Amino acid sequence: MMSVQRWKDLYQQKSTTADKAVLLLPKKGNISLPFFGGIPSGFVSALGKAARAGSYEHLEMYYMHSTEHMGRELLVPEVAKYITPRP
Repeated sequence: MMSVQRWKDLYQQKSTTADKAVLLLPKKGNISLPFFGGIPSGFVSALGKAARAGSYEHLEMYYMHSTEHMGRELLVPEVAKYITPRP
């Protein structure tokens, strides 16, 4: 069994910001967002920011339901050339 301290150390090693996490996504590929309320707003904002900066060539984004925040950040024309929504 893993000790509590080891678990905390692993958590600290892997913990990152949303801005850094979205840069780990491939330039081309598929992403899937969690269901409605489970969509992290920080991740959505960071993903939109990275797309606007040209960090991706083409991502297919699968999701069940959009949120208002997702609509403002990802479902807009300037992001559509990099991220294709697949509801």
